[in-house]
Amino acid sequence: AALARADELIGEPVPIVSGYRSRAKQQQLWDNRLNNPYPVAPPGSSRHETGLAVDVPIWFVDRLRAIAIHAGLCHPLPDTDPVHFEVCPIQG
Repeated sequence: AALARADELIGEPVPIVSGYRSRAKQQQLWDNRLNNPYPVAPPGSSRHETGLAVDVPIWFVDRLRAIAIHAGLCHPLPDTDPVHFEVCPIQG
C-alpha cells in the first residue's frame, strides 16, 4: 500500500532494485557483503525478508525521499544506505 501511494504521489511507478528477499538470498548477500557498496543486514534481521523494505536506484532516492513520509515510507539510513526505504512502523 505504501508503494502504491508513493506511485500516486510521484505520478509514476517507483523503480525497485530489490524488494522481498528470502532468507537464503539474504544469506547470499551477507556472505558477499564486502563486495556490496551498501550495508547488508545479517539473515533473519532484514526487513526485506518480511517484504517491508525496498531498495531503489540511487538516481531515484531524492524523488522518493521528497514524498516518502506522506506515503508511509521511512528512510532509516540516509547516509549509510541511501537506497533503502522501509514501511514506517505504526505509531500507537
